[in-house]
Amino acid sequence: MAHVIETGNVVGGPEVWTIRPDALEYAERVWTRTIEFLSNPLFDLGLVIIGGMVAFHAINGIRLFLAHMGWGLGRPGRPEYPYKPASMSPLQRAIFWISIAFAVFAIIYTLDAFFEVLSHG
Repeated sequence: MAHVIETGNVVGGPEVWTIRPDALEYAERVWTRTIEFLSNPLFDLGLVIIGGMVAFHAINGIRLFLAHMGWGLGRPGRPEYPYKPASMSPLQRAIFWISIAFAVFAIIYTLDAFFEVLSHG
């Protein structure tokens, strides 16, 4: 919801679609106020969290796609106690951990981009 509201404010909301004589000045004023509002560490931290979530979601989606196509699941077997989910074969488990690694990389990268947490030198 915050992203939709923020994007709507950047483009000027519904008023941007009306023909205005001061359209360029209005758009620049809305852009400047929105950027000033969003230029704080709280929104930057939110983007860090979103970056990690997007990276995990993308790679894990590939894992689920492969599972739905039957790749990496192995042969079906008789369910015996203790039950192990068939969808988490060694290949599927490896892809899951790769998605975690990509999410951690995205979080570190965005933290460094916004807060310069890694040493630059």
